Amino acid sequence: MNVPTIEHPTDRPNFTVVTLDGGGNRELWLAFSYETCVGFMRPMWDKWIVRQNEWGPTTGKHMNLLNDNPKDRWNRKEFEWMLTGMVDGSLAMEENDDDNE
Repeated sequence: MNVPTIEHPTDRPNFTVVTLDGGGNRELWLAFSYETCVGFMRPMWDKWIVRQNEWGPTTGKHMNLLNDNPKDRWNRKEFEWMLTGMVDGSLAMEENDDDNE
């Protein structure tokens, strides 16, 4: 695993994307509003997984930068389950996982 990197896509420190590079298809992007993870994505996916907004309008703006459709938002439990599995490797979700549905 390479050293994680950090970016501020809006040039403001309250919205951050951290890249965890596990090599190959294991790279994972984590989006933070302030100190809260609000979304994650792998480079080969076409959209971010974003949780429902339980905070304020600024966090909502950050979430909209990732995915502006509130109907695509995940509830807290689903989001945390999926994110935990992605980080610990128990949910590998590779590029061709759609073929298994």
